[in-house]
Amino acid sequence: MVIRSDLLTMGAFRPMMRSLLAILILAGAMAGCIDTSRARTQQALRSQESASADFARLQARARELAIQAERAASEGRVDAAIDLYRQALNTWSKLPSAYNNLGILLRLKGDDQSAAEAFSIASEQDPTDARPPYNLGSVYLDKGWPRRAAEYFHQALDRDPNYLPALRGAIRSADLLFLADDRTLEYIERATMMERDPAWAAYITRQRFRVEQQIERR
Repeated sequence: MVIRSDLLTMGAFRPMMRSLLAILILAGAMAGCIDTSRARTQQALRSQESASADFARLQARARELAIQAERAASEGRVDAAIDLYRQALNTWSKLPSAYNNLGILLRLKGDDQSAAEAFSIASEQDPTDARPPYNLGSVYLDKGWPRRAAEYFHQALDRDPNYLPALRGAIRSADLLFLADDRTLEYIERATMMERDPAWAAYITRQRFRVEQQIERR
């Protein structure tokens, strides 16, 4: 009977052993999955950190090239400045001031089409800066398109109502279009308070009389 009892005990113990082994195997598999997941997460973090470091290096290099371009432009080396600005923007394209400055230099070289493209990109990248749309308006005004130029001068003044170059451009465009309205009169009044150049001050005064007379005749 004792032997029978031992046999029964061993028989009952074997399923328990199998269950324990299954649990241990499952736990090991889960641990392996956790380790693999942790390794993947760490690898992803390292990749992200590496990408961020590369991005920072590109930004720094682009800004360094832009500074060199500004220096070249200030020294009168226009071709070198244009090349350096292009290198900067090929390194990192999110430099609106570099696009704007490149456009100015391209205008000096007579390449108004490329200049207009540079001004457009600068304007899109920085919707708070009044200079790119003003510069774009100047291209159209010089090409004899005052109506299109006025659109960009107005855009510049929406960004900065007291940007004097854009006020001058808007008033000049209105003069060429023989336009007289309340907005033009507002520009004239604002420019009158700000203008310090005698020639421009006299011109703006004449435009005030023209606009007021046209409005009165309606």
